[in-house]
Amino acid sequence: MTDQRAVTDDRGVKLSTAPRTRTLIDLLKYKTTSKLVKLWVPYWLAVGAAAVWLAGGPLELVLGAAWGVLVYSLVEYLMHRFLYHWEPENTFIRFITADVGRHHMRHHREPSDYKAAINAVQTPVILLCSGLALLVFIMPEGLKAAWLASCVAGSMNYIAQELIHFGTHHMPMNNRVLNIVKRHHMLHHYRSEDANFGLFWTFWDRLLGTSYEQVAKKAKTSAAKEPSTETR
Repeated sequence: MTDQRAVTDDRGVKLSTAPRTRTLIDLLKYKTTSKLVKLWVPYWLAVGAAAVWLAGGPLELVLGAAWGVLVYSLVEYLMHRFLYHWEPENTFIRFITADVGRHHMRHHREPSDYKAAINAVQTPVILLCSGLALLVFIMPEGLKAAWLASCVAGSMNYIAQELIHFGTHHMPMNNRVLNIVKRHHMLHHYRSEDANFGLFWTFWDRLLGTSYEQVAKKAKTSAAKEPSTETR
């Protein structure tokens, strides 16, 4: 039976009618998921092993991992807010940004497209993360393990976000927490592209004033202040 359930906004209006019939097995069998595993698992094993080798204790690794997740979540939020919705015409700019704006906005135009739910262009991302990991050679000795742990945790956060993003568009996600994530993202797609830039780290939206509720309230206040154009 096709699952046509959809999350609703605060007025009870449906945000999407796209079927969400995919399962965890579908996600694991998806060829892009296999690509992620082949690319990222060796990176995590190598960089993670180096972090453990250099660590003076588990606290270094935990603090480094927490820092990596925090920084990545902010960078992802800022990129989504200021870069992903930008579609430059200049060829050079498109090249240096890996054309992420066009890829992302294509996803906005076709949000139910199965192939667009996970970023298939992974090479620039893993090259960037590899370059960041190599900075360990110029790090002070006491920061090396934490730095490598942050690289592993941040990139794991990135891949987790890719997989959960797939779920928000193509899986039921009936779990209470996952449903909150799905609703947050559907509001971004179907109510306001100027709101809800975070996926599952939604606190950045609330902290920086871009949650759907905050944006809608600002728009309502702004509309109320505008002089009426109606003729008497």
